Amino acid sequence: ASTTRHEALSMVLGIAIVNLLWAAISVFGVGLLIVTAPSLFWTVKTLGAIYLIWFGIKLIRRTDMPGANAAKIGRPGFETALRDGIATNLANPNSLMFYVSVFAGVVPNNASLQTLLSLVVMVGIIGMLWYGSVAVVFSSSQVANLYRRGRKLVESACGLFLIGVAILFMQLLLCVLA
Repeated sequence: ASTTRHEALSMVLGIAIVNLLWAAISVFGVGLLIVTAPSLFWTVKTLGAIYLIWFGIKLIRRTDMPGANAAKIGRPGFETALRDGIATNLANPNSLMFYVSVFAGVVPNNASLQTLLSLVVMVGIIGMLWYGSVAVVFSSSQVANLYRRGRKLVESACGLFLIGVAILFMQLLLCVLA
């Protein structure tokens, strides 16, 4: 909402590249551990649900904070925006934990290699489509101003959604363990 469309799309590419990395680590690294230690599957599911609750609460609390600063000056160009997208996502452990949490909850421990590769590819495609769409839409000043006015509602709704997903994971876990 605070940069050019070209820079926003360059940053999207950087974010998507790291999302692919996080998804691959989550699917293959955690997946292999879960296959060899089934009790770890339930531990990761529980930790993932706890993380989603924590992140949802954080989103809801964040609605009381003032909005982001205005556009950064003196940072134009594809390479800089790409590098910023990569660096931002690499430095964000929440992103990795999100993928670990989601994949631990939905990927069966006997999934085929083709299924796992498909999941990683889909993360890339969906990420590019989603973040790219957001970048295109939010690069217009009218939408950026509208979002700033409705930010509290949007972030509260997202926080409640994540908490709800985590509660569903926990209920499934309790049903399986019962």
